Amino acid sequence: MLYVRALPSDLRRWQMENWTWEKALDIYLSIEDFDGPNSSYHSKQGFIRTSPPALALDMSREFIEACVELGIPRTADFNAPDGRYGAGYYHFNTRDGVRESAAKAFLGPILDSKTAESKRENFRLMLDTTVTRISINDDNVTEGVEVRFGNGTGQLIRLAEHGEVIVTAGAINTPKILMLSGLGNQDALKKAGLPLKKHLPRVGMNLQDHPVIGMVFEYKSPRVVDLKADLDSYFTATNAKHTNVSSFGLFGSAGLSTGAFLIPPGATLPEIQLTLFPRKSEPHMSNSAGLDHMTEVVVTIALLHPLARSRVVLIHDENDYVDDNDIDDHLIPRVVSEIPDAKPEHLRHGDVWKISWAIGVVREIAAKLAEKKLIGRELSPGAEITSPKDLNDWVFDNVFRNSHWVGSASMANSEEEGVVDNHLRVFGIQNLRVADASVIPLIPNGNVHSTVVMVANRAAQILREDEAEYRRQYDHEVII
Repeated sequence: MLYVRALPSDLRRWQMENWTWEKALDIYLSIEDFDGPNSSYHSKQGFIRTSPPALALDMSREFIEACVELGIPRTADFNAPDGRYGAGYYHFNTRDGVRESAAKAFLGPILDSKTAESKRENFRLMLDTTVTRISINDDNVTEGVEVRFGNGTGQLIRLAEHGEVIVTAGAINTPKILMLSGLGNQDALKKAGLPLKKHLPRVGMNLQDHPVIGMVFEYKSPRVVDLKADLDSYFTATNAKHTNVSSFGLFGSAGLSTGAFLIPPGATLPEIQLTLFPRKSEPHMSNSAGLDHMTEVVVTIALLHPLARSRVVLIHDENDYVDDNDIDDHLIPRVVSEIPDAKPEHLRHGDVWKISWAIGVVREIAAKLAEKKLIGRELSPGAEITSPKDLNDWVFDNVFRNSHWVGSASMANSEEEGVVDNHLRVFGIQNLRVADASVIPLIPNGNVHSTVVMVANRAAQILREDEAEYRRQYDHEVII
């Protein structure tokens, strides 16, 4: 729900031809419908509504002030290329008090709201349908997609002439589909009992995330919640037209609004992201966002450029009892470290000191908030954990995944380095592309959703460009 773009430095790090910051910014602007002040870095003409926070609590404002008192600059817009470093309010992709998903923004207008039938002749949405593998012939030409319906029956959907298959199943399931189709490391496929079509050693490799820990504090002045009043406010705003985003109140907000991006010693760019949760509702830390958590506040610390790399492997699902002799039914994706038996899987020793350093910064911020009677004791990791060794040990024991997965079928200049080229074509396989988070070579600086949408839109541009080039060549050959 947080709308945080990649930085110019992210695109430079990718080092991929035709993937420049200028192209990325044009796409960011083309897809954004910004409900906020006019800015050269925002647009009001796009599909996805973005806006400043719908609700900013006193704690959020005081968090920013505490950062400023410590010398951390105040930033007005994290999405401005020069505005990432500092403390401020996030932007969110919400419309009318509800998350604005890519599906809602792009598919909503072309689907019947009751039947989900497409309004376009060139688009069909198949519900309750799972892709099982891509059909590739002996000449490594993609012929179609095999699917399984909810009733257990299957079908091969064949490509039309000059058609292509574009995989967009995400950074976990895209490599799964590729491996089930015989594309991947030959040893890994053999171990999984899968036939080999083409040895692509980087399929499933290079998986990246933003590892994160959460510091928990007592909330000394928790907000008294009047659920009926908040619900009434939300429904009133929902039923009104042209309502300001702030009118939706608590239930129309993300429940958070504030954060900071920090530059560790020796770095030149932000490598730490802080996010303030005014109650213990961080989804990876709690199974419930109930009122029993209203007396605790959480500050998460995420590492933005981790050294750790994971990989997607296929393992046998012992709980799958489908008895049709189809091995694919029993294979599920699992995330493991690229380094065998690494613990934890998603953090390296070269990373941990940055998080430990950030814990110290958060403690300084907390001290400022404690002076104003906003928070009390540090509940986790606890004030008694102070030595570098104890802090590092605590980080290793408590780090968790952030679900910002990218990179498992990454763009590269060769099949030894990645899975797809800069036109998103799978190396060595005709008529097959990937266009999702898995193609991102290096994880962006901050939340990844906006960049995944940018990649998908860039993919659409590339398809149009390649189609135009194909037609030019075809017309030239016909004339000759």
